[in-house]
Amino acid sequence: MVHMASSCPLAPNSSLLGFDLTVAFNKNQLLCYDPDDLRFAPCDWGLLRGIAARIADAINNDTTWVQRAEARRRACSELAARFWEQTALRRTQPQIRIVPAQTESPSVPIRLTCHVWGFYPPEVTIIWLHNGDVV
Repeated sequence: MVHMASSCPLAPNSSLLGFDLTVAFNKNQLLCYDPDDLRFAPCDWGLLRGIAARIADAINNDTTWVQRAEARRRACSELAARFWEQTALRRTQPQIRIVPAQTESPSVPIRLTCHVWGFYPPEVTIIWLHNGDVV
């Protein structure tokens, strides 16, 4: 099975850190795209190295493949801001539920358990207050 995969890692400020595009054969990277040289190169160092080199030569002689790779790279740049807002910049308030449970202790007849979920970003601080004082 042959498939093409691309990725564009983003920095914390949403700028594009790079662009990777590979053509894989049976889940093994066969060809890697070099966006600086606008060329495909073999990235398999095993038994398929010779075949990968021949395929890279053929693909590099057809401008369609480089045009596709560059279109994917442009898409990374254009879509990064939109996806960044929908993912890394999103804010979701936590959902909270306090569950009382009776205990067998007469001095502490009820135990309260607080469940908090569904919030983003993952950092959250939970404190118990009793009459305004931290417990």
